[in-house]
Amino acid sequence: MFCRKTLKGNKVEKNSKQLFIHIGMNKTGSSSIQESLQSNLNSKEWEYMKLGAPNHGGAMLLAFKEDFFKSKYNHNFPSEEEVEIRKKKILTKLTKRIVNSNKNKFIISGETILVLNEKELKNMKFFFEKYVSKIFIVSYVRRPKGFNESSMQQRLKFHGEVNLKNVIPHYKKTFKKFDDIFKKDCVFLWKFEPRKFSQKDVVVDFCQRLKIALKKEQTIRVNESLSKEAISLLYTYRKYLPQIENGEQKIKQNLFFIDLLRKVGSEKYKVSPKLIKPLLEEQASDIAWMEERLGESLDESFDESPTDINDEKDLEEFAIQSVHLILDMIDDKYLEKPIDKKSPQGVARIVHALRLTAGDGYNATIQNEQQVIAQKVSVSKTQKQKNKFKKLLDCIKSKIKR
Repeated sequence: MFCRKTLKGNKVEKNSKQLFIHIGMNKTGSSSIQESLQSNLNSKEWEYMKLGAPNHGGAMLLAFKEDFFKSKYNHNFPSEEEVEIRKKKILTKLTKRIVNSNKNKFIISGETILVLNEKELKNMKFFFEKYVSKIFIVSYVRRPKGFNESSMQQRLKFHGEVNLKNVIPHYKKTFKKFDDIFKKDCVFLWKFEPRKFSQKDVVVDFCQRLKIALKKEQTIRVNESLSKEAISLLYTYRKYLPQIENGEQKIKQNLFFIDLLRKVGSEKYKVSPKLIKPLLEEQASDIAWMEERLGESLDESFDESPTDINDEKDLEEFAIQSVHLILDMIDDKYLEKPIDKKSPQGVARIVHALRLTAGDGYNATIQNEQQVIAQKVSVSKTQKQKNKFKKLLDCIKSKIKR
């Protein structure tokens, strides 16, 4: 039974409303959970917060990350004033959605919430405690080897060059702060083990754990994985021709570029036991901490294959073997002649040509949207409809200018 909150000045009366904050980890089906709940959750009890994108991580960082303007997470805002304006809008939206809702359970989901430090998490907790009586933290936990393999590609997509030996979980550093701030009995960590999930589906598993009524056919599977071929090409590109993907347009173009790479190759990316075992030995105490916290083992198989990646050189060599897969996807005007397919530097230049082609593809998509909306403006029968489509048109035009 919920009790509708009422505003009293800047405070809200306490009641039975609860907030569930899902924090990942990366590559544990978070995108599928987010898309499924944003698109298909229809419940009298539960509300998935509508903050724009299904992934709330960016909004939560903007709202609670101190000195966000100067941080590496600021890709869009050229001034501190704009950051503050956007921050106030997010906090206002969060407040209104909780206070004015007739639901009593709310979900926020964003993997980047994990990067907030203790002070920032305390500020986030203080903010939400004004509007809900209980806050729960929930997260899946990947095994170390799986984390290395999945996080490698995640970092390459957005953060540039990666040292294979630095991609390790740091479990205690990542999760203990949540135990300390939100209290251990309100922090639920689950081992990411899809083969043991109900219907082998992470969305179904997540909903069953929280007792959310969502049918299997309502789940949306988002596969963001890259093949070994795509990872090797992207790694070589990031190493030899690193690009700064700042600004909304460049970020969107980069996503378009990653989508193109997702179509390349079919081999599964796996690191060699020779690479990963020494890292696990160094992290033995950290892994033991998480195993005790979970109450179960994080052991995993180390089947060796001749196609496993042993080091960065393997990635560069495989990129040379794979670069032919993208040649037909590239606009000829961006290819340097003669084409060098036999060195990592030459491969990087070819991948950059694909990146430039992707930029053109993104811009063409936006311009097509502009034409469609302009047509809707011209045939609108009421001024209200015209104004609605004009605002949308102005938004699209601003994307092209940035």
